[in-house]
Amino acid sequence: MDWPENKSPKAQPKATLELTGNIRLDGRTNLWIPDNEPNKNVWFFIDVEEMAAKANLKDYYPYLLELRSSKKSVGYPKALLSRINVRNKHFEYALTWYALAFTLFIIFVAFHIRKREYKHSD
Repeated sequence: MDWPENKSPKAQPKATLELTGNIRLDGRTNLWIPDNEPNKNVWFFIDVEEMAAKANLKDYYPYLLELRSSKKSVGYPKALLSRINVRNKHFEYALTWYALAFTLFIIFVAFHIRKREYKHSD
């Protein structure tokens, strides 16, 4: 494999590298994940064949190696943050909607009590 352009030759490894990481297989994990956008280089799930085609690779393995970073590691390759943890706010959303529904129910009851009192005062 050729060293990427515009990378310092000093950073090239001089000996055998030991890479530590996780093997990630193809596949969309659920139906809620959007389609990949290879033309924009936006990937929501691993599709090795599509990724290899985008990178013009002819010879590749059917998996992706996700590097894990080590504080001891110096030089290249460097592992990047590959897992982005999006905050799960479902409880807050549910609480908000139930609070809004409860408030609407109180307004509905108050409106009808007032309407009944108004009719009886005539």
